[in-house]
Amino acid sequence: MARQVFQENPLIALRYDIKRVRDFVKSRNFLLRLIYPYTCSGIQMLILHRLTRWNMYTRIPIFYQLFNIILRVTSSVFQITWGIMISNGCDIGRGFYIDHHGGIWVGAEKMGRNCNISHHVTIGRTETSTGYPSIGNNVYFGTGCIVIGEINIGDNVKIGPYAVVRKDVPPNTVVMAMPPRSVLIRQKENESETGAVD
Repeated sequence: MARQVFQENPLIALRYDIKRVRDFVKSRNFLLRLIYPYTCSGIQMLILHRLTRWNMYTRIPIFYQLFNIILRVTSSVFQITWGIMISNGCDIGRGFYIDHHGGIWVGAEKMGRNCNISHHVTIGRTETSTGYPSIGNNVYFGTGCIVIGEINIGDNVKIGPYAVVRKDVPPNTVVMAMPPRSVLIRQKENESETGAVD
């Protein structure tokens, strides 16, 4: 077996991924708690990612090429189906949780443990840089946020919806996009309820 270069065994990490999803299930029905995680699109993509990482670095001679082809084909089908893409080079810690599928690209150098990611999130490199973000533990990515460039995101960081992060973020920080404003729109006196002008 080749030397492992991932931060932890992908197959062991997968057990924690599934357990984390199961913890979100509030039902007391044992059968539902047992089956539910495997019906989630996020777990399905993580299973493929973990198996691909394991196959890349163990390289069992007899099965490597065949298993690699099967994983790549299945991954392509799932990417089209769920709209989730996880780079094979991304080293993800245990307990990774994808909240909703759709429009997700994860291309970090590495990610720590117990990270949460929402839909329409992009993590990757910029056009001018070749490096990828390094993500700490317990990081939350809000809907539609973008984290790009060779930057470091510290532990316990929360990145708000639609925030664009291109610089290092220290630990225990909340990153927010421009705050929303309430705009009061008054109807003209000569407008009817439908908005038509008399």
